[in-house]
Amino acid sequence: MFIQRVRHYRSSDATLAFRVNITGPALDEAREYLRLIDDRSNDKEPGRNWWAGLNEAILSLESLPGRRPRIPEQRHFKFDLHQLVYASHRIIFGIEPRVVTIYRIYHGSRKPLKTLRSGMSHKR
Repeated sequence: MFIQRVRHYRSSDATLAFRVNITGPALDEAREYLRLIDDRSNDKEPGRNWWAGLNEAILSLESLPGRRPRIPEQRHFKFDLHQLVYASHRIIFGIEPRVVTIYRIYHGSRKPLKTLRSGMSHKR
């Protein structure tokens, strides 16, 4: 469902692009919010626009993901987590050599993260 794309940047013939992996819980959260948008709208255009923007935000992590700030809740986790804010959501991810793993796509109005497990529900 998400676009897979690899960009290659040349610097002494080294590829600088990161591979981006999305966990099941993160994808489930994104799909749930897409359903919420679709349920609240008379047409599918707002949901399609949100989804396309989310894809572009995620793909931007292929290049220099470390430029994104660490999450404010970092003290609750044993490894570094970063965030990219897209619209109303925080894309929570970790960085390993040449790989970015997206753990959560977390609505910004929810309580601060204390776990990477999803307790999904965008419903209020």
